[in-house]
Amino acid sequence: MKKLLPFCEQCYKDVDYDTFEVEVSSKIRGVDVKYSFICCRCKNCGGPVYPVRVGRKNDIRRLDSYKRKVGLLTTEEIIAIRKRNHLTQTQLAERIGCGKKTIARYENGAIQDRIFDNMIRLIDKEPDLILKLLQRPLCN
Repeated sequence: MKKLLPFCEQCYKDVDYDTFEVEVSSKIRGVDVKYSFICCRCKNCGGPVYPVRVGRKNDIRRLDSYKRKVGLLTTEEIIAIRKRNHLTQTQLAERIGCGKKTIARYENGAIQDRIFDNMIRLIDKEPDLILKLLQRPLCN
């Protein structure tokens, strides 16, 4: 697969780049967070470039720093729990009562609701508990 190169506005062409990291602060939902931000510079002129893939990584780093601070599972933790329990995104969604696209968003960095976070944790501790509860009649 061909590597997509970012466009350098100073060189006026697609270029290869170097990366370095800086510690930055941000505020998410009123919470101050710090995270390591990946910066990219053109190998030709040293000017800034903005690869889409690096931008996505920075977004996930920023959101995961918030999740850690408020006690939610990080993106990687959600993926690891799903895989450890041999579940597809669809199966995990069915077990916690949301749509497959919601799980895909969580696995791409979106901040999950606390109730879904708790249910994902529960699946990791007691994989069959939710299935057993779903099979029980609500009333006798």
